[in-house]
Amino acid sequence: MYLNYLIINRKKSKLLSILFFKNILKRIYNFLPLLAYEFKRLCLIQKGVTFGDFSVVSNKCKLKGELKNLQIGSNTYIGNAEISLHGAVNIGSNTVINDDVNIITASHNIDDVNWKQFNKKTHIGDFVWIATGAVILPGVKIDDFAVVGAYAVVTKDVGSNEVVTGNPAKLVKLRKINKFDYSPVRFVAAFDAWLN
Repeated sequence: MYLNYLIINRKKSKLLSILFFKNILKRIYNFLPLLAYEFKRLCLIQKGVTFGDFSVVSNKCKLKGELKNLQIGSNTYIGNAEISLHGAVNIGSNTVINDDVNIITASHNIDDVNWKQFNKKTHIGDFVWIATGAVILPGVKIDDFAVVGAYAVVTKDVGSNEVVTGNPAKLVKLRKINKFDYSPVRFVAAFDAWLN
């Protein structure tokens, strides 16, 4: 699926120019990673993950639990994150989840004599950026256009356009724009080699 899209939408350069050969070399160099992303996507779909068009999950991303609980929109990039899938996780379109992010959907009731486990649904909206090392706790909803700062611990819902940081995460400012038009996947080297 990726390769077909990239061939059709590739950046074209003048035949036999220096840029033409440079682009060919970049595409050859990034071909194996591109195939690895495609293989991972196909495996996850086969195991029940719902994928939108042109979304990418890193090969080092750890998905634990029921894979059918994961739903990903279009043009979304998930790096080397760890996602617990005891409860449903819905991730919107054009969203970035950086490396070392931990999304937790289950925990234990500390006041229960049997230490009973519970799980909660996590929702992450469109054009959200969750920066490196952030932790998202069970049941949190992160609305469209929100930003979660690096190493923040999100214990409660994050509203639209809110930028939160810290432990626990607190509102520090509002994002000024809510009409974005970008695909984070285009910044991944294997895709950038074609669409640059």
